Amino acid sequence: MKKIILIFALLVSQSFGFWGSSSIDKVKNGAFNFNPNITVEKAFNKCSNFTSVSWSEEDGRNGENLVVAKAKLTNKIVRELRASGSIYMQYYFLVDGDNFELIQVAANNNGRLTPTATRNYPETIEKALQDIYNN
Repeated sequence: MKKIILIFALLVSQSFGFWGSSSIDKVKNGAFNFNPNITVEKAFNKCSNFTSVSWSEEDGRNGENLVVAKAKLTNKIVRELRASGSIYMQYYFLVDGDNFELIQVAANNNGRLTPTATRNYPETIEKALQDIYNN
């Protein structure tokens, strides 16, 4: 009987989120103030500029908790850029507790990262988000 009660308690605590969620889940299931009705994951998955999106966690240079969304650009976009091969856009989210912010965007062309937006220039971050949410 004690085992049944313990198993039930574990299942209930997991279903109510007492174990917390991963940083990836916090970002994917979160939303930005400018569009609170659509999750970050849904916006990335709906973006017509991407063929796929993968998510990972990294430690920043100073130990920050980062979530990286790596989105593969469509062949059409790659041709428009007059590039070749696979190009990925990497979106770096800083996670602090239950809050997160997009802090950098970089293009990854055959392993070479080129920053395209940074929080030092908020208008570039805003443009990057508009490109995702509006395509």
